[in-house]
Amino acid sequence: MKHYLPMKYYFIFLILLSSCHKNDDNDPLPDLTADEIAKIDSLTGAYIFPVERSELKLFEMGWDRYYDTCVVPTNILKHLTDEGLIQTCLNYPPYFNIFYFDRYQDGFNRIYSECNIFDEIYYRKGITARLISKYESLEVDSFMREHYYNMEPFTIRYLEILLAQNQLIDKMSGTEKDQLIRGVLSKYEYRRTILNEEIFSSVISSLILGRILKSIRYKNFLTALDDNNSNLNFFLEKCTFYDTLSTSQIITYSKEYLENN
Repeated sequence: MKHYLPMKYYFIFLILLSSCHKNDDNDPLPDLTADEIAKIDSLTGAYIFPVERSELKLFEMGWDRYYDTCVVPTNILKHLTDEGLIQTCLNYPPYFNIFYFDRYQDGFNRIYSECNIFDEIYYRKGITARLISKYESLEVDSFMREHYYNMEPFTIRYLEILLAQNQLIDKMSGTEKDQLIRGVLSKYEYRRTILNEEIFSSVISSLILGRILKSIRYKNFLTALDDNNSNLNFFLEKCTFYDTLSTSQIITYSKEYLENN
């Protein structure tokens, strides 16, 4: 003989499930004070940094104080929506520090060591799909020095160096990796044919491609990595800004991969 619970118990069960569900993009911001909520942009959902992105401000304050001022309060960071978190990352004032380094990965590692935003991005489930979607939606801006040091206009390369990190590539599905390869190559072609830029401007883009090709173990690319005369392994580790030969090779292998798959 079957026994059925009264309907009220089903409602109680649903309420308990809802209470265990982690905050997502459509939920309000619980457990935040009015002052904390005021530090979140109501339009973008991003944390409002108390200092602007400015090379002048950096040298005025000094590196240590500039970095310390840009640490996001933990309680706010944990309650940012995924979209707000991504925009917070892209707004991070010291981000342009990566371009002070000859090796872009060294530059990224430097700001990573001072910033609490990236670990939160690595932790979030499903964040890779949102990052790729964001990347596809952004227009390609020209390769100009002031794009890195000023708050505006936004440069897409901040997002590219983030997408190139193995912590995120390892979280991507095969479909997402293929989607990102297509997106990167599309933006490369735009830089080459519309903006008439040299391959130098796509160095960081090729870092994404090369690390993806390595992660999916694309045979022809792995063979190239085994070549002792190749600089590809060092490029994938460090991303040297002047290595246009590796950049060109990686783009060629990426196109080949898409043609064969």
